[in-house]
Amino acid sequence: MTIIFFIFFVGCLSIIFICTDFYFSLKTWSNRIHIGRWNNRAEWQKAMNRKAQDWLRHTPTVKIKDSKRLILWDIICKKYQSNAIQSWQIAGLLLGVEPQKTDIYDKLNKKLSEAVSN
Repeated sequence: MTIIFFIFFVGCLSIIFICTDFYFSLKTWSNRIHIGRWNNRAEWQKAMNRKAQDWLRHTPTVKIKDSKRLILWDIICKKYQSNAIQSWQIAGLLLGVEPQKTDIYDKLNKKLSEAVSN
């Protein structure tokens, strides 16, 4: 009886890991569908600026590894993202979106201190 339970448990864990990998692959694929569908450069720049503003509100996770397998295991072992890499991502976004603003360094310090504390 315990062997059957153990096999069932391992099977359920395997299905959870496979579904997690499939979810992230599907999410990446669906986000790439609309790449390059703009009529002119000005329209593209507006879309890029809107996306950068969205990313400043909620910066996407920068993965440590480029692996597409066993993502859930990396998340559990805390090897999926790095606060240092995330801070560089936020700094690059702020400097790219708002380079002429005088209070950019105050915003940068605030965002970086939030990212490091999380």
